[in-house]
Amino acid sequence: MNKKAIKLSVLAIALSSNMAMAAKKPAAGSDVDAFIDGLDKSLTLTSNYVWRGQSASLGAPAVQGGATYNHDSGVSVDFWLSSSAASVITNEYDITVSYAQQTKDFGYEAGIISYSYPQVDGGGFHEFFGGINVKNMNAYLYIGKDSADDDNTYIELSADINRFNIALGVNSNDIDAKSYNQVTATVGLTKDLSLGVSQSDLDGDDTQWALTYSVPLK
Repeated sequence: MNKKAIKLSVLAIALSSNMAMAAKKPAAGSDVDAFIDGLDKSLTLTSNYVWRGQSASLGAPAVQGGATYNHDSGVSVDFWLSSSAASVITNEYDITVSYAQQTKDFGYEAGIISYSYPQVDGGGFHEFFGGINVKNMNAYLYIGKDSADDDNTYIELSADINRFNIALGVNSNDIDAKSYNQVTATVGLTKDLSLGVSQSDLDGDDTQWALTYSVPLK
């Protein structure tokens, strides 16, 4: 084979190799698609948005959803929102950044939560939190300032027993009128449907019921 033929053969091999590599290279948007697919996503419909034993939607239904990015290191970033059907209630947007580790029977978590209420002037506050779980028992402590800039501490103890969850909460605030104790019991009626009832000892508080449906997502 002469030198010209050898050069042409080498060129042909190089071109075929480059074409093969280009065919195997993923499209530019596939990395984004893979990232989105890897997020833990949620969508729920609830008859009453109950938070720490009290109705945050004044008894109105709400649509809620979110997405969480979990890194192998244990760091997580979560975005969650709630929209109420009551026109007097603002939408809520929460961002949580946390670090957690979990074994079979023990785990711990710590982080910060930012609560935002864009339709309220100056609406929003932050909380630092930490918690542990031992088998089916959980204990969490939240420390921050509420939306009125009052120092606030919330302690919650909870337990998961089969389809049931029971939670006891103690809310301490600079203003005595905002300090209260609450108990919430939740039962899973089906895989995606649950019923919860909450009661606090805050003056004027009614018993809160909530029927919640978790929309199955791929």
